[in-house]
Amino acid sequence: MTSQGSDQQQPPGSPRSIWADWMDANAAGDVERAGSCAEAMTMAAPTAFAAWFEAGLHAKARRDWTRCRAWNARALELFGEAERHEFDGANPAAWNLGIAATALGDWASARRAWTAYGITGIGDGVEEIDVDFGMAPIRLNPDRASLALEVQPAYGNTEVVWCWRRSPAHAVIASVPLPESGHRFRDVLLHDGEPKGTRPSAEGASGEPPEPDACGGEER
Repeated sequence: MTSQGSDQQQPPGSPRSIWADWMDANAAGDVERAGSCAEAMTMAAPTAFAAWFEAGLHAKARRDWTRCRAWNARALELFGEAERHEFDGANPAAWNLGIAATALGDWASARRAWTAYGITGIGDGVEEIDVDFGMAPIRLNPDRASLALEVQPAYGNTEVVWCWRRSPAHAVIASVPLPESGHRFRDVLLHDGEPKGTRPSAEGASGEPPEPDACGGEER
């Protein structure tokens, strides 16, 4: 979605006017108005991938996992050739659906989402995903927002810990965090996949694995 284009006044309730109001709400820190705009956008442009995907991003930022799951599931259905070209073949709605479904313990939806994203080795089923995805450093209590109006964690101090990844979106803490982090050894974390930095590997290898953020430092 973009607010750029014609300078003509857009009619109230049009996707462009809703988008402009939504961006104003984000800039003003108005969570309630932004949420109303997100929902209004899905009604104003019900067949547009971008409408549902952007609404899903807002829900993700607010940790509203039920809406995030629903809105990204619809975006997943609307992902077409234009979007495939824009995102180099990867469906970002599938990724966010996978995170939301993992947060909700909806493993059937999570499995479908990861498969749609192109991740292999997970398969269908309703049981919890527990696959060895290797070790990764994860930032607890991230102190920098990635999305507009993102809910900031309040568990403790920011810290990077090594974790055993058990799915594309959840991991078990493998190192011992400082008490000030509000986390403990073997806590289960929900995490995003966007790299925020790198850390030398635990084995001291030259490769530096990506360092994603925990999604609000949440524990399942």
